[in-house]
Amino acid sequence: MKTIFPLLDESVVVGGLYTPGDGCIDPTGLCTALTRAAKKNGGHVVEDCPVTAIETAESDFGPRKVTAVRTPYGTIKTDCVVNCSGTVLSHSKISLFNIFFLIF
Repeated sequence: MKTIFPLLDESVVVGGLYTPGDGCIDPTGLCTALTRAAKKNGGHVVEDCPVTAIETAESDFGPRKVTAVRTPYGTIKTDCVVNCSGTVLSHSKISLFNIFFLIF
């Protein structure tokens, strides 16, 4: 790790993981950019509105497609869901929605 990052203080680091294909991004900046782009293109951002279910339908290409999200305040029709929960969304919660999230 010291070879890759010479400023590394080996006295305080126990181990490391190097994944050369991964990148880094400021999560706050990404959310701000997604929000601005959505609003600019006619989208709506709804905050403090937990998703309790994701409705899906058969698609022409095999995997199911998203058709709506259910919330305590009603159903929102959409064909796009952005998962911004990171590692907070556990596998048990993903299975509740019965869909697969592609994580890049």
